[in-house]
Amino acid sequence: MDYVTRRRMKSVANRNLQGVPLDSDGAASYNRS
Repeated sequence: MDYVTRRRMKSVANRNLQGVPLDSDGAASYNRS
């Protein structure tokens, strides 16, 4: 994985701690918004 992807994964993981589902569909929609 490149740096941007790692940052994105970390950001999504942090959101997941707040109750956002951590799956590829959720990550994709989160990154698009």
